[in-house]
Amino acid sequence: MVVKQEPQDGAVLRTIARTYFEVHHYPKALKQYLAAEKFLPQDKDIPFKIATCYQQMSNFRDAMTYFEKALALDADNPAKIFEAANSCYDASNYPRAIELYQLADAKGFLRVKYLRQLGPDLF
Repeated sequence: MVVKQEPQDGAVLRTIARTYFEVHHYPKALKQYLAAEKFLPQDKDIPFKIATCYQQMSNFRDAMTYFEKALALDADNPAKIFEAANSCYDASNYPRAIELYQLADAKGFLRVKYLRQLGPDLF
């Protein structure tokens, strides 16, 4: 008889979630990330990954909520700001999307993204 137990270690849960995420099993990744978040509430990447899972599953409202949570933990990360803006746009929250796109631009994200498209060999 095999007994399955849910891990009670946030790092283990995060690793399991990352594995599912990398192979695009977003519902399973989401479940593990949500469990990991309970053990690691200050982890800067878990809310971002939760948001991305929701986004990939076309649940834009919940994605927007978790992108906002991710920004609260990592407010100066321009890539996260840009993804949060995309999520707000997808959720039809255009005023917040514009605000976040402008913030990402102010932090240089859009210039870097554009330059990478122009010349990937520069980076």
